[in-house]
Amino acid sequence: MRLLTRFTLSVSVTFMLSVASSTRAQESIVNVAYGTNAGKVVDEWLRPFFGIASVDSSVAEELITKTEPVTPFDHFAKDENRSSEDQIRMAKIAYCRSVFFRKHVDANELRPWSIMHGLIGSGSDAITLFDNQKHNAIEYLLQNGAGDGMQILELQNGQLAAKQGPGVQGHAGQLLAILAQSGATIDQEILVGGKTFSLKDLVEYEKKTCRSNTELTFKLLGLTYFLPSDTTWKNDLGENWSMERLLREEARETISSGACGGTHRLMALSHAVVNRLHSDVELDGEWLRADAIVQAYAARARQLQNPDGSYSTDFFDGRGNDPDMTRRLYTTGHVVEWLAFTLPADRLQDSSITAAVDYLLGAMLSAPNHDIDVGPRGHTLHALAMYEAKVYGANSNQMDWIAHWHRYEALQQQNPQAFQTQHPWGATPRSADRGNQDSTNNASRARRSSGVFRRR
Repeated sequence: MRLLTRFTLSVSVTFMLSVASSTRAQESIVNVAYGTNAGKVVDEWLRPFFGIASVDSSVAEELITKTEPVTPFDHFAKDENRSSEDQIRMAKIAYCRSVFFRKHVDANELRPWSIMHGLIGSGSDAITLFDNQKHNAIEYLLQNGAGDGMQILELQNGQLAAKQGPGVQGHAGQLLAILAQSGATIDQEILVGGKTFSLKDLVEYEKKTCRSNTELTFKLLGLTYFLPSDTTWKNDLGENWSMERLLREEARETISSGACGGTHRLMALSHAVVNRLHSDVELDGEWLRADAIVQAYAARARQLQNPDGSYSTDFFDGRGNDPDMTRRLYTTGHVVEWLAFTLPADRLQDSSITAAVDYLLGAMLSAPNHDIDVGPRGHTLHALAMYEAKVYGANSNQMDWIAHWHRYEALQQQNPQAFQTQHPWGATPRSADRGNQDSTNNASRARRSSGVFRRR
């Protein structure tokens, strides 16, 4: 199997701002600034572009102890116009992303499911290790690299197909959705069984395998990146499908029955609405309904938020304050990830949102040895990357990670109290007899705990 080692260096993100002209669009909760990629990708500006650290960890430890001044990077130069609270939050986000960027997924030990979650956390320049060699994670997956001996792609009757089950895709369309959110392009090459395809073929596979009364969350999420909202097609049974039908099928399902408490279903609905707005078409029909659902659940998330800034550990089903830190990071990371994409920048600066972001930063940076399960970690890092891009117009380029560490340490010395964290990782073990906190009392939670989430 040919594995490419070409890495694309981080580039400046060009923000392409536009606002839908209709009154309805202006009122939409997802009326955010968005850009395009050849008219296909609705949120190019949100995609996290990350560079590759060119210094190995042993050299890094030596460099960060030096006292020579480090030249500030562009978004640091703007700090004098920001509040001290924003400066601290920006430094924490940049530092957090730089720390976890270098925690690469090892494909000798972990399966494709973990590689995907490492990818969404670190974006298009995420690294996967295999036999102690570094590979671009997108290219590794598209060339069907093995994770713990398992491959995520296969041939069915000579045609490209994606596997679903423990260790690979936990949901139909998950690979396409993660690739799309991580910066993969429609013409990228796929190699499976000696045959060459492209991401276009994976898009076609997901279109042809659409079925009513099945989970379509990740298909909708992935396809909105590459298809206009008025696209129609036939599946492999000859049934008529369209982006509108796909949205209708998903929107009629209950949110809490969806993956990860319904946050991925909400993310798919948000993407569909943004895709529609991108076409400069007034929201109506299924898109208007989807927008109403998104608005209602954004309000619901805030209603159930805990005093410490975390979101309910029962997602949207009711109040939940489970002390297990993995559970708290898992739930709050997913909710903030969805809100960071969905809400406009001014809404993301609301005190309830900044409290949630600060909670995530405290939890991530206080974890012993920064050892956090790749699933919650990946979605939390994706949330922080989108928040940083939309609110601060910044991208903490990983090539500059030494500067981020110096910046973090300098602010920490100026205001030590603002950098204190008190998150008791591992202090309270999970118990199966916590009454309504027991996973058996929540159907969606039981599915998550028994299946893909806790598997490598």
